[in-house]
Amino acid sequence: MTPRTPYRGVNLGNWLVLERWMKPDLFDGTTANDEYSFCAELGTSAERVMRCHRETFITEADFRWLAERGINAIRLPVGYWLFEPDGPFVEGVDAFELALDWCQQYGIGCNIDMHGLPGHQSPEHHSGRSNHFRWHLDKDDVVRSLDVIERIAQTYRDRTCINAFTLVNEPSADLPASYLMSFYEQGYDRVRRHMDAADVAVVIAAFTEARLPEFHRKLTGAKNVLTDIHPYPCFIPWADDQLSDYLAWGPHRQWPHLIRSGAEDLLVGEWSLGVPNSLKPAIAAMDPWYRDLTMKTFAHGQLMAHEQTAGWFFWNYKIESPNPWLQSCWSFRDAVTAGWLPDHFADVPAADPINALQPVS
Repeated sequence: MTPRTPYRGVNLGNWLVLERWMKPDLFDGTTANDEYSFCAELGTSAERVMRCHRETFITEADFRWLAERGINAIRLPVGYWLFEPDGPFVEGVDAFELALDWCQQYGIGCNIDMHGLPGHQSPEHHSGRSNHFRWHLDKDDVVRSLDVIERIAQTYRDRTCINAFTLVNEPSADLPASYLMSFYEQGYDRVRRHMDAADVAVVIAAFTEARLPEFHRKLTGAKNVLTDIHPYPCFIPWADDQLSDYLAWGPHRQWPHLIRSGAEDLLVGEWSLGVPNSLKPAIAAMDPWYRDLTMKTFAHGQLMAHEQTAGWFFWNYKIESPNPWLQSCWSFRDAVTAGWLPDHFADVPAADPINALQPVS
């Protein structure tokens, strides 16, 4: 059997679903902190501004750049409002279809990621509307969610670049597992009516990773299902004096139990080179050469772990921030340019899934 090639990709966040922190100057002159409030404040100007952003933030040149570096997939965050009118949101099916065109042109797979569902699956801004967590309170929102998922699957079933469909991004940890499993079962059926398991993986979310046992391999009888995890080392607690441990073993600390649970059907939907605020001063004080070497080591440790799974998607492809450190740690393109990440990803060296995750004496 030919060894599988994992997804080696990036997220195209802040393109079709806005996140203020990744391009704050777009929000200048507003008090908005999410796409809903941004469009509401802009009023009649919203369509012009959003279309300009979608035409310029990501272009064909970005897909060409990714393909030249061996990136074989993108994770494309989308909101339901791209596909159906729901003011003040601005529809954007044309931008979505352009992304698929470029994926096909450059031989890049597409993981459609439902970042924002009707009613909003969490109170977070990246669902499209912060503090409007009503998805679980209105059955009509769940019906609408399933309908838009099926509409996408049916409409784009012949787009061969689509190789994964993520049913929901980071649903609130307050949602009961039984509620989410019911949605996953129905969402899986809706996708499978139109997209074959041999071609397209259905991706369900375990968020946070502590909930992995509640969802991983729980869709009985389903085929080609991957469980999405977002193992960001920067969001686990570290003492101020643990810099060397964090950078050398940060990825390993989170991963052994995940790897042993079976990595081949786990998908790292998001990861980055972000570090905790408490450790930033020590890294900033390093000699530039040593800082670059340290960050490269940190990146390699994560890549070794993620290569044991079905694949990974760095968050995010690009960040436009006045904060250079934020941009370097969270922008794939900047991290590659800095030499922290490899310049090409077609043959990322794999590592033994257990030994690679143990501290080295």
